[in-house]
Amino acid sequence: MPDPLPPRIGVSTPTRGGLAPWIFFWLNIRLAGGIPDRITPDNYNEQREFDGIIISGGADIDPALYGEEKLKEIFEKSGSTHFRLRDIPRKVFLSSVAVLTFGLRRILGLKEVPGADRKRDDLEVSLINHALENEIPMLGICRGMQLINVVMGGSLHQEIADVYEDVSNPKTVLPHKRISIKSGSMLADVLGKTSTYVNSLHHQSINEVGQELDVVAECDAGIIQAVEGRKKRFLLGVQWHPEFLVQYGSQRRIFNALVTACTNK
Repeated sequence: MPDPLPPRIGVSTPTRGGLAPWIFFWLNIRLAGGIPDRITPDNYNEQREFDGIIISGGADIDPALYGEEKLKEIFEKSGSTHFRLRDIPRKVFLSSVAVLTFGLRRILGLKEVPGADRKRDDLEVSLINHALENEIPMLGICRGMQLINVVMGGSLHQEIADVYEDVSNPKTVLPHKRISIKSGSMLADVLGKTSTYVNSLHHQSINEVGQELDVVAECDAGIIQAVEGRKKRFLLGVQWHPEFLVQYGSQRRIFNALVTACTNK
């Protein structure tokens, strides 16, 4: 009998501004042995089938989806990007990847995160529900974790600064934020550790946790950094961006775990 085809992983991204993340998703999924397939609101076809789903980061979720009104627009504060030469890892490979990651986000990404994208919200709500109903392995990243939480009945803090007033939440693609991971969780097993450093590119976070979800990681300030499903299927959401940490084996194992779950389902 011929060998089975590698699992096809659908990656939902925005139509605009999603090229840089897509390059890194493509790389991580290929390294994990899967076939990446980009999904956008403009190219989605319901006939396409996927063995696994990734809901990626991007624009804020329309707060109407969790029964709230949108806060008044808050102007972004100018300041450091937190990219400092002394913070780059010493090894040549790690340094080159970190610089490449930072550069690609600046060159290929949007200068500003776009506002709410209801067309994308609607598509991804449909994808999430389809994955939940059919027990398709699913990974949510940053916005993706937040939207999974909303679809499962949870809500969000629209601005972390309004809730955690004395907390500094650095925005950087480099791993500067320490998180603690629940011992015995799937995430701890995947990463092989209960504490690690991650990057941070978000200004929103989970408030009320959705049904059938458990919090499995938090930062020192208590902001939720990861959730996972209680059922046997692979359902994981992380607040950081492991796709931009491809130089770290523990972060690549997140994608390995997703591809393995698709192979074994």
